[in-house]
Amino acid sequence: MIYRIKRKNGTADVIDLDVRQLTDKLKPYAPKGLSLMAHLAMLPVNNDKLSDLWPKEEIKCSFFKDSKDTYQDLNSYGSFLVLTQKAYNIVKVSLEKYGEFLDLNVDGIPMVLFNPRVFGKEDMQRSEKEYYDGEEIGIKHLVFDNSTEDKLVFKSKYTARVCMYCNDEFKTLVESNSLQGLVFEKNINNIF
Repeated sequence: MIYRIKRKNGTADVIDLDVRQLTDKLKPYAPKGLSLMAHLAMLPVNNDKLSDLWPKEEIKCSFFKDSKDTYQDLNSYGSFLVLTQKAYNIVKVSLEKYGEFLDLNVDGIPMVLFNPRVFGKEDMQRSEKEYYDGEEIGIKHLVFDNSTEDKLVFKSKYTARVCMYCNDEFKTLVESNSLQGLVFEKNINNIF
């Protein structure tokens, strides 16, 4: 079965690191001439490596508002996951071929950002695109090809900026290790 990975209802972003802040932090490591903000905004869709721009040491950032008191082992952060060291130690071997791990220092607490780099194959015979005034604007109903069920975590080219998906094996890995923070939504088209 395929699930949409979501954060628990009523929880906020765990880190305060938007694209503008990340641009400022990565600017010293970016090649000259690269429109870094545009590059970062399109990173999930273009499937670029973030590690090419990441410093050897961690990037420092803060918790978002009151999330220092409520953060979990695994935290959904748009198209990324933010992991505690405990969660990282548990999932690292299983996930390393599906993305990259980047070190964070969140108000003095070591954490890890997971950038997924594997796309699932959409079944466009059963999926439905969304149109406005004759222009394609996204996906109304998403269905993945059966071959996608072998991928622990993955993203779709239609929703890569906002979420990721997983299979039963990843869900079991999380639950069997009592890792907290994620909801595994069976209705992958439920945006709420």
